[in-house]
Amino acid sequence: MFKTKAINHIALILAAILILTVLLQVSRSEVLLKSFSDASSDLRPSELEPVDALQDNAWSAIPLDRLWIIYDPADTFSTRIKNNTAQVLKEMKKEVRLIDVAQGIPNDARPDGVILALPNLEKLNDMDWLISYVHNGGSAMLAALPDNNDAFFRLYRKLGILEVGQYMSASNIHFNTNLLIGYEGYDFKGTSLENTVLRFKLDERAIVHASTLADIPLIWEMPYGQGTFIMCNGTMLQEKTSRGLIAGSVAKMLPDFIYPIYNAKLMYIDDFPAPIPIVPNLNIFREYKMNNQQFYNRIWWPDMIRLAKQHNLIYTAVLIHNYSDNVTPPFNWRIDGGDMETFGRYGREVMKLGGEIGIHGYNHQSLTLDKRVSKGFGYNAWASIDDMAASIHSALQFSQSVLPNYRIKTYVPPSNALDANGIEALKQSMPDLTNISSLYLEDANDLSYVQEFGINEDGYVSLPRVSSGFAPDTFELWTIANVATTAGIFSHFIHPDDITDDRRNKGLVWFQMRDQYQIFLNDIENRFDWLRSMTASEASNEVERVTLSKPTFDKTPDALKGYINHYTGPQYFILRSDKQIGRTQHCEVSAIDDDVYLIKALNPTFTVEWNE
Repeated sequence: MFKTKAINHIALILAAILILTVLLQVSRSEVLLKSFSDASSDLRPSELEPVDALQDNAWSAIPLDRLWIIYDPADTFSTRIKNNTAQVLKEMKKEVRLIDVAQGIPNDARPDGVILALPNLEKLNDMDWLISYVHNGGSAMLAALPDNNDAFFRLYRKLGILEVGQYMSASNIHFNTNLLIGYEGYDFKGTSLENTVLRFKLDERAIVHASTLADIPLIWEMPYGQGTFIMCNGTMLQEKTSRGLIAGSVAKMLPDFIYPIYNAKLMYIDDFPAPIPIVPNLNIFREYKMNNQQFYNRIWWPDMIRLAKQHNLIYTAVLIHNYSDNVTPPFNWRIDGGDMETFGRYGREVMKLGGEIGIHGYNHQSLTLDKRVSKGFGYNAWASIDDMAASIHSALQFSQSVLPNYRIKTYVPPSNALDANGIEALKQSMPDLTNISSLYLEDANDLSYVQEFGINEDGYVSLPRVSSGFAPDTFELWTIANVATTAGIFSHFIHPDDITDDRRNKGLVWFQMRDQYQIFLNDIENRFDWLRSMTASEASNEVERVTLSKPTFDKTPDALKGYINHYTGPQYFILRSDKQIGRTQHCEVSAIDDDVYLIKALNPTFTVEWNE
């Protein structure tokens, strides 16, 4: 009897082991991978049938927010501010008219707001027009640090300025209000924020939104007659990194200011999965007594999984097959390196976390035929488009060998370098590619592929990464704040080898980097808990949807009514208004800051009513 029970007990144990083995194999099988593939096969917004809220005649009957930018094409500073401001307003879907100051002020229309990207106000021959325009209810923003001349002195009292001092340099900024969403009361300090300003003493009626830590006003608004002047004291608005200041300032010019955003939170891991160096890293061994493979398997990756779960991160991981410098075919993924077991395990775990696998490269040689760019990064130069395409095709074959049927839609260029020839190679080799994610920030050396959010002429979505690193510096944090305010997106990337790179690790070991990263992620989560975590291909759909859409708004004393032509699904907007939200129709509204609301439009037509 006891023998029979023992046999039954052993049989149960063996059955349990068999079931666990089968489940383990299923978890690694094409069945699970097929489900990953199916989950990523949704149609792009451009492939959907769009819906229009209004016909052309009804559309033209709604007054749009009309903004003028007056600039001097002969002045580089003026032109840079004009270009930067025009790009912001373009993304906000506002009607913009660019006016060359030498051509004079048009008299055929009255704008809702005027932006003077003009340091020398003497070139604005008709100063009476500007003064009368604001006094009678208009809004004007001085976006350039003014030249200290007679024209400025004619205007300065109306700007709320009581005393004018000397030009000086400042490298910090304090926010008295939420001009940048989520940053009221916050101080940015660092040499990367250096800005030329004028010392001013202001009228007590002026509302100061931002100042230096020495209380020099940087951005303020001043009522004049029935209208308002906005003054930006500095040179910062010419920089791409300061576009949030433009967005926040323009929102002060027009009542109930609303604009579309992407509402996305992205986290990329570059060079992952990728071959792990066999040569031991002394810092890793000294701290953990492990080789590289053991460290990434037992320490780094479990920490990354924990952080993803704690902070609702969804990883877009972009693979590298090998780190050879070979740019000459043939490329054979079976013999040129590439750890199938490591790639398969990490790749599956990324997808189990809801993430995405993209391509970084067959190797880490940037796809460009420009020898200057290749040399700048220490890479070999490719001979042809076909050679580049062959390398990417081999990387896709490698990924398919481990993740069958998985459609790769995202490409991240090595060292963020790419050109038109490289994009042609991607067209030839990546049939499912929807988006290219390079860099948002301008490159002083002109080596990087710098992007704006939107759709390229080639049909691919430009989805630039904004910031990087486990411990971002002041400049990175400043850029994050500005982009979140302007476009409603957080897009960050890290590398596994940040730990072993002496420049990127800043002298820290992993647990110190991890702790700083945790502080950074906590801060982002606290300020932008409304952002939706998603993969790069999902975010590219949002960028495409917003880019293709045409929203307009009818503002009345009782309500704001939104109309979206070329509507392909729910869209998000930022509304900045001091009114109290009442009933809503076909939308969801949530407060995300003082007088700042996130609107989710569920229909091509939606309404937000005001409470009295």
